[in-house]
Amino acid sequence: TEAGKIIMNAIQTDASLNPGNSGGPLLNGKGEVIGISSSIFSVTGGYQGISFAIPIDTAVSLIPDLIKYGTVRRGWMDIVPVQLTKGLADYANLSVTQGVLVSQVKSGSEAEKAGLVGGKEQVKYGSSIIYLGGDVITAIDEMAVSGLNEFYLALLNTREGDKVKMTINRKGETKVLTVTLRARTGEDVSSLVK
Repeated sequence: TEAGKIIMNAIQTDASLNPGNSGGPLLNGKGEVIGISSSIFSVTGGYQGISFAIPIDTAVSLIPDLIKYGTVRRGWMDIVPVQLTKGLADYANLSVTQGVLVSQVKSGSEAEKAGLVGGKEQVKYGSSIIYLGGDVITAIDEMAVSGLNEFYLALLNTREGDKVKMTINRKGETKVLTVTLRARTGEDVSSLVK
């Protein structure tokens, strides 16, 4: 979005979304609930534009967390992920051109205990500082990770405490690590470097 938020795995619809009906059901032609209306993108600032809904399967899978904790507790890992581009891969002399570069790994985290390695060479990347030389994540639980979108989606249905098998490229070698996830926060998603 213009505010930098990532909307993933949403149903796009032209159904009108106005104050008072967000959170309401999105129905298909058979009258079946297929989603929960959640947001609108408008270029005019009015209530015309493209609306989005949370798929009903996603909503149903989140209900136990909402009842138990009052919030959704998805899985995450203590790393600073960076979108790998061909230009960045060429600059860093990497053997892969797609994936997620691990810029940093939090000391003492489950990611570090699993063996994930962050970079050591500090460089300016756009308006951010990143570290080169770390692992490149290319798959999570056999789901290909070509960038941040796939990284985010691969972790979307995980929970705190889940273990994931992560395929990484480290200096041209492929390795598989098992990482135990922690609870994801809003800060984790908002700090993704594209």
